[in-house]
Amino acid sequence: MKKILVPLISAIVIGLILGKYLFSQYEKKVDTVFQDDERIYVLQQGVYSTAENAGKYTSNLDYYIVHHDDKYYRVYVAITHNKNNVDILEEYYISKGNDIYVRELTTNNLEFLELLKQYDLLLQSSGDNELLQIEKQVLSKYEELILQSE
Repeated sequence: MKKILVPLISAIVIGLILGKYLFSQYEKKVDTVFQDDERIYVLQQGVYSTAENAGKYTSNLDYYIVHHDDKYYRVYVAITHNKNNVDILEEYYISKGNDIYVRELTTNNLEFLELLKQYDLLLQSSGDNELLQIEKQVLSKYEELILQSE
């Protein structure tokens, strides 16, 4: 009985030590497979049932994009990642006579998010003239990087 018990206990102890060592090696090498979506704020001028209506009611806007989802045409005039910039942009477009609705969307496009964060820094220190140019670039990048890939 003692002849079987000593090798059995030795095998269990050696197995536990080797198992712990192997698992500790894999715990250190965890790669993220899925990335979390980040929230962005989209300032929407209107929602229309037809493309003609979207074009008709946006004549006073300098630059915008129209995103067609399942059944609506949504007119976006600005996009930001920073909640403080939402107030600046919303105030600007309301002062120009537009009704603005702020939507929260999510995206995991890292290239667009990095560009958006850089544009947000510029937006915080810009005036009305620069604001339009910055948002024009943001919207064109959104159209290129997000909408084209859908």
